[in-house]
Amino acid sequence: QEVGEPGAGISGFSSNDGRTTIFDYWGVPMHQKWLNQGQYDGGQLPENRKHLRAYYVELMHFCRKYEAIRSGYFYDLQPLMAVHPGYSEQVLSYLRFTDQECLLFICNFSNHQSFSFNMVLPEVILKMLNWTNQGNFKGVFGTKQEIIYDEGLNVEVPVLGSLVFHVS
Repeated sequence: QEVGEPGAGISGFSSNDGRTTIFDYWGVPMHQKWLNQGQYDGGQLPENRKHLRAYYVELMHFCRKYEAIRSGYFYDLQPLMAVHPGYSEQVLSYLRFTDQECLLFICNFSNHQSFSFNMVLPEVILKMLNWTNQGNFKGVFGTKQEIIYDEGLNVEVPVLGSLVFHVS
């Protein structure tokens, strides 16, 4: 996945079904290009696959950094946001949080359209964070922008983009 292996072609005892084989005597082409004759540096990968691999490395380091991701609670914002103008069923938003930190995730799964909308957090979340209706959102993944939450959070999520904000 991290090098974009398409799972194309007939392999092992499989047909051309878009999956990689489970048998260890078969090669996985994109992974072999990442192995690069034992160099393990991705030297034979096309540029777009190198970028994909770099993204996954960044993502794994990011996930390791925050306790809210590793062992926090999950709060689904989909039911609340579904009725907001500009929001789409192709956008996923949720919170991950612990007693010490809170992260807001907004992911766009559309490969054709970006989305702009005002993200309004539910009252129960505002109370949990001890907010009146203001707070600071600092971009920690996919963006570095800082936004003040004031009766909502105006965001624009790019095509196939993910934004993660640390909430304070």
